[in-house]
Amino acid sequence: MLQAGKEKVTDATSFDLPRTGRFVLYNFSVAPLIHTWYSFLDRNFPITNTTATTTKLAHTMTPALKRMMADQVLFAPVGLALLFSGLTVLEGGGVQEIKDKLNTTYLSTLKANYAIWPAVQLVNFSVMPLQLRLPFVSAVGIVWNAYVR
Repeated sequence: MLQAGKEKVTDATSFDLPRTGRFVLYNFSVAPLIHTWYSFLDRNFPITNTTATTTKLAHTMTPALKRMMADQVLFAPVGLALLFSGLTVLEGGGVQEIKDKLNTTYLSTLKANYAIWPAVQLVNFSVMPLQLRLPFVSAVGIVWNAYVR
């Protein structure tokens, strides 16, 4: 059983189509922002080409680690607040419901984020070309969607 905040996921066979629709709509709306963020990280922490095998890993992993750290320190906390706020609005909630959602689930979900997403983003930033990064994290996001309830 997974738990985010006080809501529990107990029935793995249940499917909430409206909830999934809200996640899809939200993700499509923030995709340009995330793509811009990834482009910013690429420009500021470039991976240089090298032919030496022993240094190729260092040339890839050092910028990838910097990208991952910047992503998790700067973007993840803001992105999670945007996620909860956006989904609450799409559910018909207002400012008070957003505050309630953030107060009850933000910190526990941010902690869960730090258990999963740094590894995902390290793979994303070290292996995936820029044009595949958003689809890659979106695929992982499907599983994350099941957790963030």
